[in-house]
Amino acid sequence: MTEHEILSHFQKVKKNGKGWVALCPAHEDRNPSLSITETDGKWLLHCHAGCEYAAVVDAAGLREAFTVTSKTGPQIVAEYDYVDEAGKQMYQVVRYAPKDFRQRRRVNGEWVWKLENTRRVLYRLPEVLAAVAAGSTVYVVEGEKDVHALEHVGAVATCNAGGAGKWRDEYSATLAGAPVIIIADKDEPGHKHAAAVAASVRSHAASVAVVEAAEGKDAADHLRAGKTLQEFVPVADAAPAPRIRTYSLPELAAMEPEHVDWVWSPYVGAGEVASCEGPPKSGKSTFIRKLCAHVVTGRPFLGEPVKQGPVLYCTEERGGTTREGFERAGALELANLHVLFRHEARGMEWAETVDHIDAHCRRLGAVLVVIDTLSKWAGLRGEEEQAAGFAMEAVGQLQYLAASSGAAVIVVRHERKSGGATGEAGRGSSAFAGDFDTITSIRKVTGEKTQRRLGAEGRHDATPDDVVIDLVDGDYLSLGDPSELRRREQERSIVDALPLSRAEQVRVEDVREQVGGSVAHETIRSLLLRLMDQGVVCRARGEMPEHPRSDGFWLRGDDD
Repeated sequence: MTEHEILSHFQKVKKNGKGWVALCPAHEDRNPSLSITETDGKWLLHCHAGCEYAAVVDAAGLREAFTVTSKTGPQIVAEYDYVDEAGKQMYQVVRYAPKDFRQRRRVNGEWVWKLENTRRVLYRLPEVLAAVAAGSTVYVVEGEKDVHALEHVGAVATCNAGGAGKWRDEYSATLAGAPVIIIADKDEPGHKHAAAVAASVRSHAASVAVVEAAEGKDAADHLRAGKTLQEFVPVADAAPAPRIRTYSLPELAAMEPEHVDWVWSPYVGAGEVASCEGPPKSGKSTFIRKLCAHVVTGRPFLGEPVKQGPVLYCTEERGGTTREGFERAGALELANLHVLFRHEARGMEWAETVDHIDAHCRRLGAVLVVIDTLSKWAGLRGEEEQAAGFAMEAVGQLQYLAASSGAAVIVVRHERKSGGATGEAGRGSSAFAGDFDTITSIRKVTGEKTQRRLGAEGRHDATPDDVVIDLVDGDYLSLGDPSELRRREQERSIVDALPLSRAEQVRVEDVREQVGGSVAHETIRSLLLRLMDQGVVCRARGEMPEHPRSDGFWLRGDDD
């Protein structure tokens, strides 16, 4: 049928952007609520008051021209654009007849039917933000059809893509400070969804109320029946009694201390998520591969016990590079060390990838999972790595993996170019750091080829702050606390600068000059007194004629 023939079936037709609006023939419509658009030769009819597509087609007398049965496949009946703050399209929810929904986004001008890591936002985001800024009420409903029905009577409304059960906590921050009314669909999934949204929004919104339709199932039915915004019915049990209990402080004091089932002691336990960070080429992957080999064989690592068991190593590298890395780690013969390649999971969303990793963990009985690197595996690109929402979603999936499989999960991350303290230097949003149980850092020791400084921050008191490690005979050894190492180096320098006899005794100033002046005067004096207590150094007062008020020092000999 021609454009003129199709439009002739409707009343009060007016041009509206790329399409038209008209009175909906399926209900008593006084203000045009029907959108009519033509896309690629297909005509789309959408009633903003909530009339079903088939009802509109029948009422308009267009059944022969518009296929609404499933015999020839589902037909697109509505397209809902989800846009960013500036109104730019991010993705689209497509409604079909028979009733079905799918989501898509444009990539290089073509539709792609996977959102992957696309940022998720509330429907009608610019309108919602304007209402929040003005302190106006925002209605939260279950689907886009209800949003448009409410807009038709002058309200501001929103929903999340995917319908019931798909609300994300990050959506709630968008509604901060606004009065929020949640309209529940009158069925069990609708009530559960409304309660979940209310629980999430309550700490952000100025006020929260949950209501339902006085007639029909949803907001569109309510309004189509001639009811007003004021006639929605309050839902009494929208905030069910909590199923979790509180504990008094005496009860808390009586609890047993937490037992940690260490997989890598004392850094990460079973069911926990840890991060290993460092600058590029600092040896992170080499260090982690060595750890994997020790876990598989059950040999202590850095002098501490490990939990023996299978390991799953998820790498962004190709096979040849990974093989060389494990060959250098002396681990190629370990049958219980398994590798998963990122390129084989290309095209999967992060949540789906984690489900596959979880399945492999269960099949292998893995006690340790390594994700090298997190940004590549989670598909975090550009600004996504800097966004708190993406960071929390990425780590949240790993928390699920650790809890579900019982394995320890270690992710490898690069540090930002500017560096920083352990726990603060990781590249990307600061939200990453808040969700890891432990953060370790691997950094080169200046002037040392094989030594590395292993830093750590975390929730376990047993985890040390910093230690220096060294790669000796193909394995890492702990050399101890960096400050203790520095003190021992300074003591060696002082001993080398001291004479062997009383007759040649020297002052603190003389020792400082010998060690190059890099160590403070008081530090040298303190270390000399410490060496005296150990019986290594002797001291005399007033024996140097040219310095009668100075102490003299020399190394203890057989005659002293």
